[in-house]
Amino acid sequence: MNAPSTIKIEDFKRGIEPTDFFEDQLFIVNFDNKVLDEKEIQRKTWLPVRLNAVSFLLVEDGTATIKLDHVPYQLTPNTVLLIMPVHIVQEMVADKDFKGKFLISDFEFIQENRPSKIIASISNYVQLRKNPILSLTQEEISLLMDSLEALRAKFHKSDSYFHQEVVQIAFASFLLDFADIIMSKKEHLSVQKVSRREDIFNNFLKLLLKHCKEQHAVSFYADKLFITSQYLSLALKDVTGKTANEWINEAVLVEAKILLKSPNITIQQIADELNFSDQSTFGKFFKKHVGVSPLEYRRNG
Repeated sequence: MNAPSTIKIEDFKRGIEPTDFFEDQLFIVNFDNKVLDEKEIQRKTWLPVRLNAVSFLLVEDGTATIKLDHVPYQLTPNTVLLIMPVHIVQEMVADKDFKGKFLISDFEFIQENRPSKIIASISNYVQLRKNPILSLTQEEISLLMDSLEALRAKFHKSDSYFHQEVVQIAFASFLLDFADIIMSKKEHLSVQKVSRREDIFNNFLKLLLKHCKEQHAVSFYADKLFITSQYLSLALKDVTGKTANEWINEAVLVEAKILLKSPNITIQQIADELNFSDQSTFGKFFKKHVGVSPLEYRRNG
């Protein structure tokens, strides 16, 4: 049994309180820590999450740290963060001055409605996954904000005979504005030359994201990278400050927390999905690292 580890956008909606939305396909969320409690974003019960959606976070003011696929990124004013459906969003901590707008689109909606030229830019998964944050000029961020506000206005034109089509066109316009900015910065998305140990870390992370559910042993990843387990841990410790075991445990815990948010999956099924020998072993592992049992975590979530 393969339990789903990706949350649907309609389930996600219940945890974010969108400012505006179009059916269960598009959401706009205003983030303003001058209004919200300083730790509100970090405490949101939908984290961690892998969402079947494409999300754009436009940063207007303040700073924040967001962790995607176990890697922390800094958000600063006049930046845009693109979160793809394959990303795991683990946490977000914003300062009291943080202010931004979050546009979330159901992945099927974006697939069905995007113009063909957008495919070549936004779908460049390899580059965009490695470069999820783009620094924009004031003119570029203003363009996207205006495009977003135009989309928001179309949400409320429910009396239109062609409401669906009007929203689709406004959304396509936002995507084209974003894609145009992406294309103008294409040369800046190239991956910089990395050291041998950084290269090991990048390749380890790819393997970890693919295999962490079923493979918990350092030796598996070391063998795949044709190095010893000891050297792998040393390389990761040097680059990231964490050992291979710590990385693997964190990845397994993130997957466990995502699965625990699905009420129709039993704890036993989650233990099986994560390749633990039995439910008891999974429970001991989870409580050791999180401080509560899987059942308590589910109840409190």
